[in-house]
Amino acid sequence: MCKATLADGTPYEHWQRIFVTEWNGQTVYAWVEGYYRPGSGEFFWRSTGYSEKGYNDIKPNFKTADPCKETYPHALFLQDGEWADFWAENGSITVFHCNLRFDSRQKAWSHVTEHWRELDSFSDSNTKWVEVILLYKQLGSEFFRPKRLEFDARAFFYNSLGRVKKVGSNWELEINGADEPNRAMVLLDSSFKLLAVTKNSATH
Repeated sequence: MCKATLADGTPYEHWQRIFVTEWNGQTVYAWVEGYYRPGSGEFFWRSTGYSEKGYNDIKPNFKTADPCKETYPHALFLQDGEWADFWAENGSITVFHCNLRFDSRQKAWSHVTEHWRELDSFSDSNTKWVEVILLYKQLGSEFFRPKRLEFDARAFFYNSLGRVKKVGSNWELEINGADEPNRAMVLLDSSFKLLAVTKNSATH
């Protein structure tokens, strides 16, 4: 566990845990990152499930990992009692959110052991606490692929998330194109549903 603060100065605890459970009759090793605000009790988590073989393959990484280092670039907020965590890769935005509150850390982790898949990091569709927004229709696939790779079959992945801020009850996200200076503004409502996508004037 590490103590940390959000951009607005709100203190929280960042936890990393692995526990063994079952899913679809198979043994699963669930790796969970938890975010807990002491005092008020707001709790949020992201989880990833591994088979026994998959876990054994990556087990050395867990032993040497820095528990205070975030595992991937993202934008984390706690607004009006709800955690909101934004992550983007190419034309896909994933929002993990949760407004659960627990009297103690023990109760929070007890809930996770039963409901860990509700915030599955590899979810490819919307669930109770996960929203997946695709922008290829609005911006075109070429927006998320460098011009230099236009006729190249190699895969290309990058972190497309720029700044994130809350505007009234909505969320405004800046999305970076694969080539400079391409940018787009994405507006989500309070439930993280897509409202509008606007290319910046500098975008070609």
